[in-house]
Amino acid sequence: MTPSLHGRSGGSLRKAGRGATLLEALIALLLVSLGLVALAGLQLSLRHSADHARQLGDATHLAAEALESQRQSRAATAMPPPGAWRDEVNGNTRFELSLEDSSLPGGLRALRATVRWRDRHGDRRQLALDSLVQTQDPALSAALALPPAGRPMLPIAGMSTPPTRP
Repeated sequence: MTPSLHGRSGGSLRKAGRGATLLEALIALLLVSLGLVALAGLQLSLRHSADHARQLGDATHLAAEALESQRQSRAATAMPPPGAWRDEVNGNTRFELSLEDSSLPGGLRALRATVRWRDRHGDRRQLALDSLVQTQDPALSAALALPPAGRPMLPIAGMSTPPTRP
């Protein structure tokens, strides 16, 4: 005899099928829940990374701005006071900018702009940019193209002898 769907044996098959369907649904719900928790963790991680990238970009901008202001200053020999710094608040972050300056041979100045801040977790972060600045007047830079005194210049096309510098 074959079991009938309407008989007793058929009813127990239906109940067993219902239990398996309920178990499958619970497993699927568990997997979806785990996926949502993983997505929430990923979202939090991306938020922290974006915040760190924004802070790093702001710090880079502040340091580059400080170096450029020193580079463009007319009094190229004037040095900032040792350890000069300023505070800058950008969004939810407080930046500390310090500028170090030292003289080098050959009329050069070595500049270092250092930016320090604390991130959301309270960890100290730091960024340093270095640059060299020429202390000589930029108007004199064209004199470097002139040959030394008494040395002939390159011949000009069509001339038999090169001109000499007076």
